[in-house]
Amino acid sequence: MIRNEAESGGDSLELCLSLQAIIYWLLSVMYSSLEKISDMTDLSELSGEVEDSKIVTNCRKLLEYFLTDTFLKALLYVASMEAPSKAYKNIPT
Repeated sequence: MIRNEAESGGDSLELCLSLQAIIYWLLSVMYSSLEKISDMTDLSELSGEVEDSKIVTNCRKLLEYFLTDTFLKALLYVASMEAPSKAYKNIPT
């Protein structure tokens, strides 16, 4: 199937927006896990704290990867500039 330039540009923007949505999702997962850790007061919840700590660590590693890669940072920049109204559309609440 042959695509024209306009169609491939739309796909590129969708890629940028999808990456942006993944970043927001990772941040929300990280935030949720950090809230759980800060709310834990009982020692019986220690195993949950360890699991949440692993989630935070893995999210941080992924975010660090996404935000240190030049190409991925460029995609995020395009997403924020081309479709600022969609920037917060996919944030989980």
